[in-house]
Amino acid sequence: EERVLEKLSTLLTREAKQLHEQAKRESTYDPNYAISTYEQALDKYDEALQLNEKNETAQTSREQARQELENLLMKQGDKLAKEGRERKENNPAEAAEKMMNALNNYENALALNPDNTEAPPKINAIEKELPPLLMALGEKEQQRAAQEEPKSLDNAIAHLEKAATSYDMVQQIDEQNKLAQERSEQVRNDLARMREKLDQLAQQKAQQEQKQNQYTRDFNTLLGWAKNDDKQKE
Repeated sequence: EERVLEKLSTLLTREAKQLHEQAKRESTYDPNYAISTYEQALDKYDEALQLNEKNETAQTSREQARQELENLLMKQGDKLAKEGRERKENNPAEAAEKMMNALNNYENALALNPDNTEAPPKINAIEKELPPLLMALGEKEQQRAAQEEPKSLDNAIAHLEKAATSYDMVQQIDEQNKLAQERSEQVRNDLARMREKLDQLAQQKAQQEQKQNQYTRDFNTLLGWAKNDDKQKE
């Protein structure tokens, strides 16, 4: 059994190294794909070490992959944060999305290495910059919802859901933000109203279809009663 576990561990290490090399190659061209592949490689290394704790190749390679992934997450976080700051004035919605993704990368890097000293100040900086952007994004989505309501309730509801998410994220970062709390409550009230209206319209449509089906059945019944072509024409 011990020999089998060692062989399985070796095979898993080989798979992990293939993923590791693939992630390394793609890190320049497709960082998001590389990040995902690094994570798969780490999972394989972990499986190999669970089967054989003494697998030195897996131990060394895993640490290398972890460091490379941490560096890639920090680099990608910096890139997204910079792009988000550049778009603050002209496109706050896109800026907020990029800053949120940057925050996610920094937090993942910190989770990989709790001793990372660069990530915490960058996380704090983004958490200070995000609330105004998220508030602007929420307001924009509310305006879009108001424009869409007369044309499409489904689209209006989709915009309001995005607004609610933005205001909720502001409150996660800053629990004392009263304006975000007020806007969030307002959005939820509008959502409840629109969903109720949507349900009523669906019920009305169902009733109309039911009546139409009834009329069709009644007319066909009348035709069935007619015994000759002349009466059917009438």
